[in-house]
Amino acid sequence: MSRYKIMKKICLFILLILFVISSLCLTCERGDFYNVGSYIYVYKTKNDYSENVPVMLSNDKAKIKSYPGLSDANNIRLKPEKLINGYYIVHIAQGINTGYLSLTWEEYSQYELPISTDSLYSLLIQKDPFIEYYTKYKDESFIVEHGCFGTDTAKINNIILNGELELYFERLK
Repeated sequence: MSRYKIMKKICLFILLILFVISSLCLTCERGDFYNVGSYIYVYKTKNDYSENVPVMLSNDKAKIKSYPGLSDANNIRLKPEKLINGYYIVHIAQGINTGYLSLTWEEYSQYELPISTDSLYSLLIQKDPFIEYYTKYKDESFIVEHGCFGTDTAKINNIILNGELELYFERLK
């Protein structure tokens, strides 16, 4: 094999590796909104905000730190699944500093241009929505083939019914 062909193959291989690495590093429009991982988040809110768009607030709740991109309006992973007794489960960490907009996901999807954080802040209807907020690393005891993104929601519902959330999850609020 000629030197030229060997160099060409090496260059293509390096380009492929760079492409894979860069693809893994790319994020959505407002990258830091999501903390996608192997965690489960179970929470109860003051009202039902499951159709409202969540935004991440600063610690003092005076401004919006990050928000989902308009292209994320149809991302099923961002929407919570209802559990029993008013609890919800999500796998995308919105965090304890989450607020909710008056916009539903459907309304949010109708916007064509990005919305400024000042405009979004004026649409904020709840800065402190959580009554309870729990997190847990998703270990094998909660993984099933069917359920909310592979999570055994029936088991979590039983834990809620038995009043044992704090035995299995870390309470953040």
